[in-house]
Amino acid sequence: MTTLPIHITAQGRAALVNATHTGTAPVTIASVGVTETWFDPSTDPPALPGQLKTLSTIAGTVVAADVIHVTLRDDSADAYDLRGFGLYLDDGTLFAVHAQPDVILAKTASTMLLLSADIQLADIDAASITFGDASFANPPASETVSGVLRLATDAQAIAGTDRTRAVPPGALKAALDARLGPAAPSSFIKGLLSLATAAALRAALSIKSAALKDEGAGKGLDADTVDGRHAAEFAAAAHTHGWTDIIGTPTAFPPAAHTHGWTDITGTPTAFPPAAHTHAAADIISGTLNADRIPTLAISKVAGLQGALDGKANSDHTHSASDITSGTLSDARLPSTMHGKTFLDSCTIKGGLALGSQAIYLYEKSSDGSLGVRVGPEGGPHGWFSFNADGRFVVPNNGASFGGTVYASYVTASGFSVASSRKLKRDIRPLHVDADIVDRFQPVTFRYKAAPEREVAGLIREDVADIFPLACTEDGIDYGQLVPLLIATIQHDRAQLRDLAARVAALEHRSNA
Repeated sequence: MTTLPIHITAQGRAALVNATHTGTAPVTIASVGVTETWFDPSTDPPALPGQLKTLSTIAGTVVAADVIHVTLRDDSADAYDLRGFGLYLDDGTLFAVHAQPDVILAKTASTMLLLSADIQLADIDAASITFGDASFANPPASETVSGVLRLATDAQAIAGTDRTRAVPPGALKAALDARLGPAAPSSFIKGLLSLATAAALRAALSIKSAALKDEGAGKGLDADTVDGRHAAEFAAAAHTHGWTDIIGTPTAFPPAAHTHGWTDITGTPTAFPPAAHTHAAADIISGTLNADRIPTLAISKVAGLQGALDGKANSDHTHSASDITSGTLSDARLPSTMHGKTFLDSCTIKGGLALGSQAIYLYEKSSDGSLGVRVGPEGGPHGWFSFNADGRFVVPNNGASFGGTVYASYVTASGFSVASSRKLKRDIRPLHVDADIVDRFQPVTFRYKAAPEREVAGLIREDVADIFPLACTEDGIDYGQLVPLLIATIQHDRAQLRDLAARVAALEHRSNA
């Protein structure tokens, strides 16, 4: 029977210690608690977790120095899945517990639970434990304990290693047949086994003197010869032979070191060159020569080469500008006398137009197709702006005056004038805003990445977009759009102030009356 792993609780071990702490004290297991709950036995619970009931119908006995046999019985109408149990001493101490995730036994209302298990104690003398009732214990039988005995199978009987099972007659026959053969021993073998002396055994087998240990030469026994020849007539395993003992040798053969004439060799080619030789160029009539075998030839030695070269230009030559009629020059080939072949952040231009003594330049950038205007003398102060391919008007430096709408991430100017005549507008409607809209703006200070040396105050475009999107451009804020918003807010606040002033005046009038 396989032993169940059981955990002796801390309080159970304490109960085993005698009063003088010099050994163990006897304890009595009086009841068992059952549970459907799986838990970790090593936590030393003071009581069985999820205990369903306590059974006093427990029996047990000691079957070995470290093994006790326990039998639990529950013949009630209760139904549960047993996953763990705990052994209680007669004073109520939870002595030991066992639990596992899988169901040990499933009890139904119409069945009786009867669980017998062998419990191995690792470091506790089983003789210290007794049971209150042993009337229905079914311990496994051993040489010293009466109990239930299991029968061995044929395979277990043949193996002969199990010491806890009894061997029935059928299994015993299987073990004997495996060792002696089926239906063995025969009557003849049984008769031989009953003979008391070697002489009687030889007589029964008709062996006689040939079976005696009297071997050796000169004894007259046929067992000392092979086909009637004694051992002296055979050569030893390691031996040598003289030349005359070898038959079938050739009458003549060359010595180990010798030579042959050319005429003695058959199958030679009729003609072949020596190992080291040369050939004249005239002898080479096919194949392709390696490049390093071709000599350096003069132009005159190559047919038609001079005529072909006469129509080609020298690799080292020049052209006048008028000779260039097609293609696009690289910017490096533009003359330095033309101002602005590469300027404005080193961009490359496709064309340029100088107006008025090189004071105004109109050009097109080949990198993005924008059209730029530069104003100012060459080598002196200047300003410039460009119309980009995406429709934006870019002014990258100070000192420019312009009209219309300009979008820029960073602009410095002396002032702006925004067209605002009614005749230029349509869809004119009053601006209605919430009274607390100004409270939602969050002014901050910051530095532009393009001009980190200066700290400025303002708003964040993404924050304003959630509050007043009319003031937002693609990546900036039109602060001019906030002016009407602030005016509307101030007007709202002034209206409230006037209303409050009127109420205060009315209250003062009533109090004075």
